[in-house]
Amino acid sequence: MNHLDLFDRIAPIYALFYGYQRRGYAKAVDIIRSDYNPKTTLLDVGCGTGALSSLLSTHFQVSAVDGAPKMITHARKQHQGEPIDFQVGNILTGLPYSDEQVEVVITSFMLHGLAPQERAMALKECCRIASREVIVLDYSTGRNLLIDVVERLENGHYFSFIATFTETLKQLPYPHQIIPLSKTSALYRITKQKTDP
Repeated sequence: MNHLDLFDRIAPIYALFYGYQRRGYAKAVDIIRSDYNPKTTLLDVGCGTGALSSLLSTHFQVSAVDGAPKMITHARKQHQGEPIDFQVGNILTGLPYSDEQVEVVITSFMLHGLAPQERAMALKECCRIASREVIVLDYSTGRNLLIDVVERLENGHYFSFIATFTETLKQLPYPHQIIPLSKTSALYRITKQKTDP
């Protein structure tokens, strides 16, 4: 079973954690909000059921994309009437956005699930679409036994992500900054162009 098939299958279960996700994203959104004005265009890649997209849409002009169609179905139902354009799209085969179409591309807890080569492809695609910044909200090197167990069961690439992601960032032709959010997560900010509120 590939990564997208897994998330298509678990979409109904994933949706049950919506409130928890929103609370977890609040600190990251506050940091991002302080750097951009409300006219900023933002694309949420790997949006899942839309928890982060919804929070961001109260501050920015947000589009969102996920490769799992059932995640997008849940996101559209959950956020009916909100100004978010939810679309199905696979970042590994190319997203339907032109070069530098949006100012900021953000992805949350998606890259750790991809194999290293796929992760590099996904980052390259995010950098292609963003004109100003790519923001990755994901795991840091801090460890938590429960996360370790869940990620081992998911059989993804979490362990290679936490071991190598900072080195992956160094291979990009853009400067980056790492902002710790908790013991186990961080904002990785890849700057293509200077921000101005």
